[in-house]
Amino acid sequence: MNEYTIKFLDELGKQTATYAKVSGKKLTPDILHNVIAAVKTYKDNSDGDWNTEGCLDVIQELLEAEGYAVNWISADAVINF
Repeated sequence: MNEYTIKFLDELGKQTATYAKVSGKKLTPDILHNVIAAVKTYKDNSDGDWNTEGCLDVIQELLEAEGYAVNWISADAVINF
């Protein structure tokens, strides 16, 4: 089983990063493209009323439907410089 750490960065001006450990088969460019497309569809259908949590829900639903396990994680430390 493969395990990946993926960083998701929102576009709401906060530049908030959210991380997930994703486990399962090999992550392919097609899967990543499907994630981006699903988030775009969610945002397009929201009439401008989308939020980060909604995007992350869409991402998790798509990845789980593809057979991946998704565990949201946070950084152990943040260093600003």
